[in-house]
This record gives sequence, C-alpha cells and structure tokens, in this order.
Amino acid sequence: DSQGRSDIARQNMSSVAQKVEELLENEGAQGGIGQQVKTIAQQQKQAQGEIGNQLEKLESRQGLMKRLFGADQKAIKNLKQQIEQNQQRIRELQELQNQVINQAEEAQVQELVQALVSQNTALEEQVQAEEKITGVLGWLLKLFS
Repeated sequence: DSQGRSDIARQNMSSVAQKVEELLENEGAQGGIGQQVKTIAQQQKQAQGEIGNQLEKLESRQGLMKRLFGADQKAIKNLKQQIEQNQQRIRELQELQNQVINQAEEAQVQELVQALVSQNTALEEQVQAEEKITGVLGWLLKLFS
C-alpha cells in the first residue's frame, strides 16, 4: 500500500542521513580522497531535505484530491531527478571507495553506498506506485500540460 511504501522510503532516508553524518564526523577523512567523500556526503545531506519535501507533497495529496487529480506529478518529477542525482553520487562514491586507504573509512563509504541504493529502490517503488494513480481528472490535466 501507499503508506507502507512511504514508511519504507522514510526509513531509508533515516539510514542514509545516519551514514552521511558518520562520514561527515569522521576526523580521519581530511584532505585528498577523504575530503572528496565528505563533499559528496554534504551534497547528499542537502539532497535528503529535498527528497523529504517531495515525499511530503506526495503524501499530502490524499482521499478525494488524489482520486480526482491523481498523484502530484511535479513531486514525482522532482523525485526522479533526486534518484538520478543519487545514482551519480553512488558512482562517485564507488570510484572513491577503491582509492580509500583507511579500512574504517572504506567501510563507512560502502555503508553509505548500500544505504543510497536501498533509498533509491524505495523511492523508485514509491514513484512507480504514484504514477499509476491518474485520478478521474488526471488524464484531462495531462492533455493541457
């Protein structure tokens, strides 16, 4: 159900946020690769806020509004962009992970990558489910947009 998918997406957001904070607090990640990892983690921290906002927009349209107009298409589009940006950060982190010397830092990067992959999976499932909800007037709105 929609609420269950939303809860899973939120749980994954929390996991990503925790992994990001761990990387940002890592004192050993100074200079070189460590600083690049921290920069990506900082970008992800900002992205988490935007992802949360878009999920709230999807969740706020319920009941009659959702049955009439369908899901919030703008929020769906924005979430798809966030998923793509997550994918880019995953690729960057995977490249950097191979260059990290410190095993503890490497493990942290791997944990963040896994959390991001899980988050993307949950977000993609949420988006796919929302896209199926066109609403009675949704098809009419698509004609004019």
